[in-house]
Amino acid sequence: MPTGVPSDPPAVDNTGFVGCHGKLSLGGPGGLQLVDENGEAVRLMGMSSHGLQWFPNCYSKESIQYLVEHWGITLFRAATYVGMGSKAKDIVQWCKELGIYVIIDYHVLNPGNPNDRAYSGAESFWRDMATQFKGEKHVLYEIANEPNGVTWSTIKSYHNKIIAAIRAIDTETIIICGTPTWSQEVDKPAADPVAQPHNVMYTFHFYAG
Repeated sequence: MPTGVPSDPPAVDNTGFVGCHGKLSLGGPGGLQLVDENGEAVRLMGMSSHGLQWFPNCYSKESIQYLVEHWGITLFRAATYVGMGSKAKDIVQWCKELGIYVIIDYHVLNPGNPNDRAYSGAESFWRDMATQFKGEKHVLYEIANEPNGVTWSTIKSYHNKIIAAIRAIDTETIIICGTPTWSQEVDKPAADPVAQPHNVMYTFHFYAG
C-alpha cells in the first residue's frame, strides 16, 4: 500500500442520495450541466456491471447495497445485452429502494453498428423501459453503449429513431447517447447533434494505457 493511503478507510454511505436531489436534467449555462431538481449541479459516482448474463450471482440487491453503504456510490449502471431486460428491471427496483440513480445501458458492442439486425428489438425494448419507468426520478437511459466501426451519421440515425420512440412516452428522462469509436469521439455529436437534443448527453469513455 502506498504511503499515506489508509489500509481500512471509513465507509461512506450514500443511501437515499436520490431523495436529496430528485429528478435530474440538463441546465446551467448553455444547458450543458447535469443538475438536480433544484437546479444545482450534481456529480454522480459509481460503476458499471459486466454483462448481466455473466456472473449473475454478483448482481443482487445485497451486493449493490454494500457498494452504496461502504464505497459511497450514487449510481449503478446495468449493462444490458439483448435479452437481459428482466434482470435490468430488478436492478432498477433495487436502486430505487437504496435511493441511488441507475443507468439502463443497452449494450451495443459487437456488432458495433447499432442499426444491425442483432439490435432489431431496440425500439421495442426502449418503449417498454420508457413506459415502465417514465415516472421514476432515479432512472437514466443509455441507448447504445459503444458503437464502433461506423460513422457518426450512421449512429445518429439510430439515436434519432430511439430518442423519438422514448420521447413519445417519456419526455424528460436523461438520455445518454454513445459516440463513434467505442464512445470516444464526442466532437462528432458536438458538431452535429441529434434531432431532439432535450436532456440528451453524449458518452465519452476513456481507456488508460
